[in-house]
Amino acid sequence: MRTSKGSKFAALAVGLSLIVAACGDDKDSTSTTAAPETTAAPETSAAPETTAAPETTGAAAAAMRVTYTLSDAAVWDDGSAISAADFECTRAAIMGTPGSLSTTGYDQVVAIAEGASAKEVVVEYSSKYAPWKLVFGSLMKASAFEDCNDLSAAFDGGIPFSGREWKIDSWSPEQLVLTPNEGYVGPRKASGKIVFVPAEDGPTLLKAGTVDFIWPQAYTGIDQELADPNVDFTSAGGTSFEALYFQMKEGPFADPVYREAFSKSIDRDALYQQIYAPFAQGTPLLNCGPITPGPYCDDVFTNTYD
Repeated sequence: MRTSKGSKFAALAVGLSLIVAACGDDKDSTSTTAAPETTAAPETSAAPETTAAPETTGAAAAAMRVTYTLSDAAVWDDGSAISAADFECTRAAIMGTPGSLSTTGYDQVVAIAEGASAKEVVVEYSSKYAPWKLVFGSLMKASAFEDCNDLSAAFDGGIPFSGREWKIDSWSPEQLVLTPNEGYVGPRKASGKIVFVPAEDGPTLLKAGTVDFIWPQAYTGIDQELADPNVDFTSAGGTSFEALYFQMKEGPFADPVYREAFSKSIDRDALYQQIYAPFAQGTPLLNCGPITPGPYCDDVFTNTYD
């Protein structure tokens, strides 16, 4: 899997969002690299793009009701429409499959039904559940399974359906291959194919032309390793955080006064300037805790050094 002579390296994105300070460099962490014919960043989840426009209202039989209005583009790869049955299959799979990572939210669902038409899905909750938008962010295709209550072995060879622009062509521990979902009827950008392969030394493979794109964990010196006229290197806020966390249940940090004093003794900006600034390309120090920057991210840790 090598790039053709005319292909160029894609940009490298380094997830860099700091909360308090670095835990240390991790140059041995595995990078995931994308192989040739990469044309777009895929979404590998099986979740269909429902373009849901929910409305929440009170209900006599439930504490909260959410109505999803599905767009005409909400179809599976075989052209079948996404429906209330897929929502119910998803709930059953999460609640019934042994070893589910989390049933949070799904355990609040008391009813799922078709609304005024097949384009509406009504979900009722036993409580006023604030993060309801996270519950059905991904869906299972009900018609793909005989029994949605236990899908523990359903995806050993990949996900056989898709409601997104890409779908899984093949999967193995050695590589994941995505190809365009020909049944996708939304705005289309996908073409060619994307191949993901595990790599211990992403920068070397990138500079050699073996892969087109890497997304490694940030570490001191990565900018030097990527120094090459054919490599474009970009830093941006992401979902990988390096931070200091205090053991607050016992020991000295259980004392709030000591904990506050210790916190104020840490010059976070100095740590940032020494460790991250050389390759951060202006990506700022995160001042709101372990969350991606946004309008909900208040600068609660600003000017805490004293």
